Amino acid sequence: MVYAADHGATAIYAEKAMAASMEEADRLVESVEHNGVIFNLGTNRRWDPAFDMMKSVIDSGDLGRLSSISIYNTGELFNGASHHFDIAMRLNNEQPVLWVQAHLPYGHCGEHANDGDFEYLTFPDYERVSPTLRLVQALDTGKPTRGGVRLARRNLELIFAFIESHRRGGKRVRLPLDGCKLTLQCGVAPKPPRYSAE
Repeated sequence: MVYAADHGATAIYAEKAMAASMEEADRLVESVEHNGVIFNLGTNRRWDPAFDMMKSVIDSGDLGRLSSISIYNTGELFNGASHHFDIAMRLNNEQPVLWVQAHLPYGHCGEHANDGDFEYLTFPDYERVSPTLRLVQALDTGKPTRGGVRLARRNLELIFAFIESHRRGGKRVRLPLDGCKLTLQCGVAPKPPRYSAE
């Protein structure tokens, strides 16, 4: 992605994880901003009309002040949790995270939550439109993305902060995560293409 940003790409739609380390993420932020590249991470719930409606309800104050967001995640941090972290940031008006605390048994995010404290309400109607289509339409019209490279970096920082908290026995880790030396090691060889060049 850094190469693409430095060599004429006007927009980058990046999949998760955006980088293998915070150092790589910082290089990408610098390159994208220096070259004026439009950037959006593949956390498409940010563009989903259902979550737009949810944000509208929260922002209206009809349910009271937002005090917490509970997420049940069964996926991996660098994939499924990326979506959850991103939509939590959007629903909370992109407020910075102050600290995280995590215990990741068997590589996932914990036990089933007790839902006895929740009251279930009817969700308002909304227009069902493809989140990816909405992102592409924004790029086509030159509108700013809802994400951007700095929010994508914050998403990655949350993932590494969760891992760091787990490594410290579940201790609270304050953000920003300065000096993080963790690196994502994939360990999986790339898959060969499913087509052959003629």
